[in-house]
Amino acid sequence: MTPGEQLETEAARSPTGRRAVQRGLDGRDLAIGVLSVTATILLAAVVMAQTFRPQQATASGQSGRAGRYVVASAMLDATADLLVVFDTQTELVNVYNFNLLAGQTEFVQQLDMADLTENRLQLREELRKLREQGRRPGQRGLPAPRE
Repeated sequence: MTPGEQLETEAARSPTGRRAVQRGLDGRDLAIGVLSVTATILLAAVVMAQTFRPQQATASGQSGRAGRYVVASAMLDATADLLVVFDTQTELVNVYNFNLLAGQTEFVQQLDMADLTENRLQLREELRKLREQGRRPGQRGLPAPRE
């Protein structure tokens, strides 16, 4: 055996002493490769979905005006958001709540702003009288402060 043939023979053998078999890419190897790449992509997608979880969208405190109506959103508590519709012509306020279980908006209450305005005007008049007498609110029974 020539030295060149001896090198080829040693290169063709594996470290275990067996002859290494050279073969091409068959269907089984291709399927394993495709499935491995697919699993890696799916794992990366799951990790990203857990990491970048979207925040719940809220519109609390937003308002808008259209003609004679003023519409605003409000948060009652951690579980209930309200929609408030104010009619500036009739001075009525309607309050609505979105029911998640029923999937619809429900009427909650109607308020008459004219009644609230009258009460506010009465309170202003009482405050003006107290100031003229030299008293502060909450001291109605106390004598006027000395100057």
